[in-house]
Amino acid sequence: MRVFEWFTPEDSISWPRVLLIVVAVVVVLGVGTAAAISLEPFNPYNPTWEGTSEFRSDVIHGGEHDGEVMYRFGYDDLDGEGTVAFVVAPTDGYDAADVEAISSFLDRGGTLIVLDNFGEHGPALLDDLGADARLDGQVLRDDRYYDVGPAMPVANQISPHDLTVGVETLALNFGTAIRVDSAEVLIATSEFAYLGPELEELDDEDLRSYAVATVEPMGDGQLVVVGDPSITINEMLDRGDNRVFLEALVADAEHVVMDVSRAGGVPPLWFGLLELRGSAWLQLGLGVLAVLTIVAVAYRGELRTRFARDAVQPPTMDRAAVETYLRVYHPDLDEAHLERVMRALNEDGGEAVSDSDE
Repeated sequence: MRVFEWFTPEDSISWPRVLLIVVAVVVVLGVGTAAAISLEPFNPYNPTWEGTSEFRSDVIHGGEHDGEVMYRFGYDDLDGEGTVAFVVAPTDGYDAADVEAISSFLDRGGTLIVLDNFGEHGPALLDDLGADARLDGQVLRDDRYYDVGPAMPVANQISPHDLTVGVETLALNFGTAIRVDSAEVLIATSEFAYLGPELEELDDEDLRSYAVATVEPMGDGQLVVVGDPSITINEMLDRGDNRVFLEALVADAEHVVMDVSRAGGVPPLWFGLLELRGSAWLQLGLGVLAVLTIVAVAYRGELRTRFARDAVQPPTMDRAAVETYLRVYHPDLDEAHLERVMRALNEDGGEAVSDSDE
């Protein structure tokens, strides 16, 4: 039997079949990829430069804490103390009930970290929470201390704090300043920063240091505000001490959450996996289905084996029938030779000839 019968030397290659296989593989890979990744900016399942897949794997799920991507709004189910929740550039707003749940989370001792720059929903959340820190919304520039250009300033004024341990610089990418009154400034730009369009000529009165990361108490918890969500994207995570800062924010956490319930959600494949992980009933149902499938496949295999064995089982013949067959089709056998053949058949233990038939 030919194992690779489509590609045997005797036959010419069937190019339509080859093309069909290639197309099928491409389609399967394409559908699988589309179901497993997202191309939305800041999405935790986006592996491109503007995604946050490394932030998800290294900060949210890294370390000794439990990590979670919150694809359904669920602050009511979170413990307060010991839990840190990230809100990164939300694309949809939080309603009054959501804000109440988040406020309750903060009252229970939770830490909320809001990272945004020019969006409307991050500032709206801060306003609804009654935060002191507010996002300015203008582009922050620094013509002296920057990475690639003035719109990518390197903030180098670091305040001593548990949340800034090991941080010397924060590399921004079109971030904005934070206006504060009573909130504590964690990180600020150099004294050569300014807000707004790029200026050809700068006066000293245009330049000053601006806060880009703050912390303030809320309830028994705390609110951290960062004026640039881009520090979490794959391209920026390892610029400056961005990774160090993000890891410092969760250093003492027992549970870390990335809230994407108002930021595009998760791809279909991950949605299914997260739903399965969170539902004992789905896990039980899938387990029962797997067992039934294994039993069905095994039973089908047993039936096929039985049918195959029955199909090749030779017909049985008693001793008299075998002797008659030999005498008719082999008349040249004498009695002694015929007896030896019959005795040999009997010694082989075959069912066709047995001692009981003698």
